[in-house]
Amino acid sequence: MIDQRRLRFSDIVGLERHDLPLACEIWLEDIYRAPWISREAMKLCAYFVRYMSRPDANALTLREIESQCQLSPDDVRKALVLMRSFGAVEAFVIDRNDIRVGLTLSYHQRLRALEAKHRFAQLPAGAGPTPWPWLAEEHKWLPGQAAPAAAAAVPPAPSKNENGDAPAPPPSPSPVKAETEDSFDPGL
Repeated sequence: MIDQRRLRFSDIVGLERHDLPLACEIWLEDIYRAPWISREAMKLCAYFVRYMSRPDANALTLREIESQCQLSPDDVRKALVLMRSFGAVEAFVIDRNDIRVGLTLSYHQRLRALEAKHRFAQLPAGAGPTPWPWLAEEHKWLPGQAAPAAAAAVPPAPSKNENGDAPAPPPSPSPVKAETEDSFDPGL
């Protein structure tokens, strides 16, 4: 099967397909630390990593980048030229609204990904990272929902004591207001 992705690393020798999330993190981290990077290029790189995390291979379009990143087509071209001149992008083609980009994963970045992969392999089962953890169904959180930690912190139903009665609730602390000269009354 031929992968129809419009964005990919040009060379991932030594890495496997399931290592791409780690390689993307390392690539993005190095891009963000580069002294030459522009704000537009940072936005574009973050969008590229999100695009690579998608399970579907929809086309990479200027219109989509413009709506998601608030970058004009000219800003996208300038950012890609900047990244190509500093070696973060090997090549790119912009054909009308379609974009194809070959990202450069340096030897050092591949070595760091392989070292991290080896370290994760030494962890106990289930302790390592999962590919694209933000896409896992059980980890999704949407605005307006209780945070996952808050949902897990729901107190259990009270248990019954040996008499079959529900235990008495713990005494609540008595509200004591400290009256000081510095106290502020917002009602005034």
